[in-house]
Amino acid sequence: MPLFSRFRPALLTFCAVLAFPAATLAQGESSQNPVNSRPNYRRGAVGWETKMPPDSSHIRYSVFLIGDVGNPIPAEKGGEPSLNFLRKEILKAGAKSTTIYLGDNIYEYGMPEEGAYDRKESERRLRDQLDVLKGYKGEKYMIPGNHDWKQGGQGGLEQVLREQRFAENYMANDSAAFSYTGDFITPSNGCPGPYEVRLQDDVVLITINSQWFLTTQSARPYGADGGCGVEDETDFMASWRILLPATRTRTSWWWATTRCSRMACTAAISPWPTTSSPLALYTSMPFCRCR
Repeated sequence: MPLFSRFRPALLTFCAVLAFPAATLAQGESSQNPVNSRPNYRRGAVGWETKMPPDSSHIRYSVFLIGDVGNPIPAEKGGEPSLNFLRKEILKAGAKSTTIYLGDNIYEYGMPEEGAYDRKESERRLRDQLDVLKGYKGEKYMIPGNHDWKQGGQGGLEQVLREQRFAENYMANDSAAFSYTGDFITPSNGCPGPYEVRLQDDVVLITINSQWFLTTQSARPYGADGGCGVEDETDFMASWRILLPATRTRTSWWWATTRCSRMACTAAISPWPTTSSPLALYTSMPFCRCR
């Protein structure tokens, strides 16, 4: 069989892919071109611009959630579109809001040590996210993700601690731009939590460091020596069971999920976690408002 005939089907397929027009892409799907970037959303959200937004006059408090922005487009190239949009929205919401970064704040493996070849770029990636919060009067928090933990590999805790120190020092050195509202990275020091933050009298945020449970005991902090409030998984569950009933009557935000009686969101609400399984995977929401 001639060589051309043998590979003809593959060549035809390759040519068809090359000839596939960009216009046939589903409306709303990003071309991945930073120059022509736009929000990336599913077909069901097409035409969202024409839909009536919720009555903002009845919104008492806003919580903004965003994650996986650990490799943002540099500011000199226009900045990351999602971060640009986030900044516009949080400045409008002001003090009656909270902004939470949901993890994977530095791709691919968290904050390396000083002198590492990728240290400066890692600082830039984190700094671009922190700069979004400049002049913002609301509360602000950041949760470490699996990438910040070096995917659970050796030295992951050190990566998280370096990220925490850099973020806290960067914000403390410009206190005029970053108003202090409490611990920024939470749970801090690589501890598992649960960590409770009372955002309002009837709005509670509880954060959990799920990567702690996936990391070997020798590579994670625990107990008083590690600066944590729990000794092990059993101790964590005991704390969780004490904390859970106390927040039943309030609007509670659990790590990257929520329960609220009336919500205005751009994505589906995640399931309510149980006392026996608080570490289920949840769908995060980029922007949600309790009404």
